Amino acid sequence: VSQQKAKTNLKHARFVQKNLVYVIGLSLTLAREEYLRRADMFGRFGRIVRILVNRAHPYNADAPGGPSISAYLQYSRDVDASAAVRSMNNVVFDGREIRCAIACTKYCDTFVKNGAHCGNLDCMYVHDVADPEDVLSREDVLARQLGPPPPSHLFLPVRRRDPNAARQQQQAAQ
Repeated sequence: VSQQKAKTNLKHARFVQKNLVYVIGLSLTLAREEYLRRADMFGRFGRIVRILVNRAHPYNADAPGGPSISAYLQYSRDVDASAAVRSMNNVVFDGREIRCAIACTKYCDTFVKNGAHCGNLDCMYVHDVADPEDVLSREDVLARQLGPPPPSHLFLPVRRRDPNAARQQQQAAQ
């Protein structure tokens, strides 16, 4: 998708989320929130406000060491996420090399369709029109070696409330 298409078609737009780390290559043992938060793992870099482990879509299920799991770790500060990526990328844990990258995000499908917040307090997607300078194409995401946006099934269960309250919660997390 070209840069122009990303700027005009909200569904194709991507944004760097500087406080979100994408981790791939986790063993089944490591792919647990309590393990990832530990001080000898990702917890040493700063306060982690959310961890989403994607156990629903394992990679390389037939690999000798078993399937590879991915996770998203949202830090309270961008610098903590950067430090985690620099220190943990290509490190071997539990006999596997994990890879880490700053992740990107996208517009929420509800926002694209209706121009409104979806009401899901756990939604990590964008619910406001972004500055066109911040919009990335898929080619930009690949060139910058950014992790993909978290899949929406990781945001479940859905809790709904006032859309303004959800926006305030998002702003407080930034």
